[in-house]
Amino acid sequence: MTTEFAPRVPGSRSVAARALICAGLATGESRLTNIPDCDDTTAIIRCLRGCSVEVHPSEPVTRVAGATSFAPSPQSLNCAASGTTMRFIAALSLLTDRPMTLTGTPRLMERPMTGLYEALNALGKEVDESPPCRRITGTPRIAGHVTVDAGTSGQFVSGLIMALAASGQATMLRAERPASKPFIAMTVAVMQEFGAEILMRADGSDLVFEIAGTGYKPADFIVETDVMSANYLLAAAAITGRPVFIPNLRPETIQGDIALLNVLESMGATIEWRNGGVRSSRSSHTPLRGCTVDLSDMPDMALTIAALAAIADSPTIMLSTTILRYKESDRLNAIMVELTKLGAAVSVSDSGDTLTIVPARKLQPAAIDTYDDHRMAMAFGLLTLVEPGISIVDPGCVSKTWPQFFSELRRYAAVGAT
Repeated sequence: MTTEFAPRVPGSRSVAARALICAGLATGESRLTNIPDCDDTTAIIRCLRGCSVEVHPSEPVTRVAGATSFAPSPQSLNCAASGTTMRFIAALSLLTDRPMTLTGTPRLMERPMTGLYEALNALGKEVDESPPCRRITGTPRIAGHVTVDAGTSGQFVSGLIMALAASGQATMLRAERPASKPFIAMTVAVMQEFGAEILMRADGSDLVFEIAGTGYKPADFIVETDVMSANYLLAAAAITGRPVFIPNLRPETIQGDIALLNVLESMGATIEWRNGGVRSSRSSHTPLRGCTVDLSDMPDMALTIAALAAIADSPTIMLSTTILRYKESDRLNAIMVELTKLGAAVSVSDSGDTLTIVPARKLQPAAIDTYDDHRMAMAFGLLTLVEPGISIVDPGCVSKTWPQFFSELRRYAAVGAT
């Protein structure tokens, strides 16, 4: 009988970031369980502490005492490589008239912020770009209505609604054509767990939020297992056929990237929800097939799908790919360059919004550059299960979200060797 592998997957970084912000704005002490230990979480905790929030990480419970007065330090708040941290903390500038200075890695400082800047400007804040820093000044003027262009990042929306919920004033926010809508829905769900009064509705391609501005209450909150991390091992099972079981996950999770399971099924995997978790496998009689997938609601899964596409038996077409250029690396270019090294044929439409991958007959050994992008390392690391001549350059970059990823991948490979 094939041994079922259960990896040690951390808590959701995305859920944890939102819970830390909400707890940091609540009046009283919150207890957060299963906060992941990774670079992104370290960055957001560091910045919250720099804004007078008390955070006491420990295992398994992190205690957060909300700031009685949100007060940024005169020193720069270092967001490292975390776009989540940069955008969320920048939005919190709406809660103070003190200056706020943010900094981070060169790539982080290049990532899109325009839509958020425009919303902050409309609410009384001024943003000065003085590389390697962003300085935000001005007295907030919370309006009854505000609009944000969220086409390049749903994090603009998440940051603004979390801040406005603690502003003391009722506001209606319209998010125009927001990217990554499931992550915005995740933010609303976490906010409501901390007592925020907020309603979300769709209006055509936009989202509209009614925000009471009445603040947050402390809570005991358990962070779910990280779907984005779990998905790599669930994809590994689709690649090898050796089953993987992820405990402590439910179909109704607030994490939108669970939609990758539908992609895995369309490519030939068997997905089963049972015993409080999810199991992925693939029969030896079922080939790994190419598919067509729209990435608009799960752009962070593009690299995993690209890795699967490289060894499928037919082409894969990915839609809504333009946003990949604005991630931790230019992921659209990275897919094209690195899959070509492996022997796949990759093309992108003139609009940049459709990517076609024709798999190689056999993967070629190659050194895969990771562009200081944790998801490049993890997704393309899966292909070492098929071709041991593939090596990953700078595997340590996975510390951004899952420092133990490669040790878990080696454990999985060892199960298959026994």
